[in-house]
Amino acid sequence: MKFRTILCALTALFAASCGLSEIGEGTDDGYVNGGIWGGPLQDSQTGKLDQICYMTVVDYQKDYDWRADQAKETVKCSLVVYADGRPLMKVPVGEAYQISADPDMHRIIDGHLYTDYSTDSLTIIKKDGILLHSYPGRELICGMHLLEDGLYFLGQNRDGTGFTFRRNAEVLVSRKTGTVMGTLRNVEGSLAFAFYDTIHSSEGDICRYYIVTDGKVSQVAVRDDLKVVWDILACGSEPLYLASLTGVAAPVLFCGDRMMTLPLPSNAILLSASLFYESDMICAEILYSVGRDIYTYIWSGGSIVCTFPKGMTAAAVYPLDRGVCSVANPLSAEGSAIIYRSGDQYSAPQGYACLGSDAVSMVNGILHVGLSSTEGDRPLLWKDAQTDTLNVNGYISSVTAF
Repeated sequence: MKFRTILCALTALFAASCGLSEIGEGTDDGYVNGGIWGGPLQDSQTGKLDQICYMTVVDYQKDYDWRADQAKETVKCSLVVYADGRPLMKVPVGEAYQISADPDMHRIIDGHLYTDYSTDSLTIIKKDGILLHSYPGRELICGMHLLEDGLYFLGQNRDGTGFTFRRNAEVLVSRKTGTVMGTLRNVEGSLAFAFYDTIHSSEGDICRYYIVTDGKVSQVAVRDDLKVVWDILACGSEPLYLASLTGVAAPVLFCGDRMMTLPLPSNAILLSASLFYESDMICAEILYSVGRDIYTYIWSGGSIVCTFPKGMTAAAVYPLDRGVCSVANPLSAEGSAIIYRSGDQYSAPQGYACLGSDAVSMVNGILHVGLSSTEGDRPLLWKDAQTDTLNVNGYISSVTAF
């Protein structure tokens, strides 16, 4: 998942210095309703539900250097849910509670906290800290959506091959082989994801690519001269896929028989490419190297809309109706994140970066970005160039609008 890629890139930024194996949980001060979920908020004057900014924050005991344990989860901490800056609920994190601090393993859906966790033999789904589903197998959840008829989620086997697509406890699609590409997406009311399967033969390995839309599996017809398919997106009547061709360095976007080559410097090496879609807006994130230098650009509508400075990688890409928002983190210990919004670029406060791919959201027309300190200071919520400081010792793992 992308968070792990970001975490590896930022390892140099988070110095582990404490070496503590256990500390006490964070304070209960400031939590309403005894830590019990209170539900979505509404305007007390009109009773009208507006968009609410929900955040998940990983909080450690005061004065503990949380950077020492961010990826290990060997010390006690809490997962805190905020709504419009107000702490509403917290749940303890750790093996004993079957809840992880990994941003890829928790999310806010319709105003509730959904978590997933893998033991040695089980995958466990919880809602607001309470057991919802448990089933055999160790799966990495690659997307979760709540529809009127139930909770849909896609799980990739943690050994990297095979997956299961479920509605609640019901298995809709299951494969013993195959690797999920990207995540489970809600595209125009249909749930879709892509996967590839490798066929081994004496003449060599062949990759076959598939789209699953609302539980129906269909093979994607791709060109014979493909070197690699970077991403596939179910969009409209024909799937889009972003690929590299044999003998062509630049990435190529395909839709049926139509194709478009995306820009790439002549001396560059393509490292990765991803597709994003929202409200008919299609964009791509392109990561490439020139010598030892790393570059990232965002493409949309037939042209590059944003090029980040050397040594920056995109932590999040957020398509909009009329533009694109993105946040890029520095690869070095110096510098800070850069926030791009539809033509404008802003520098985050010195020493702050965006952890996880879901820490960006548009709330009532205001761009919200969760920023965490590479020096262990308190996290910030960036709102259209204004910042609020959270009174926690930890980091922001997600920002969501509902």
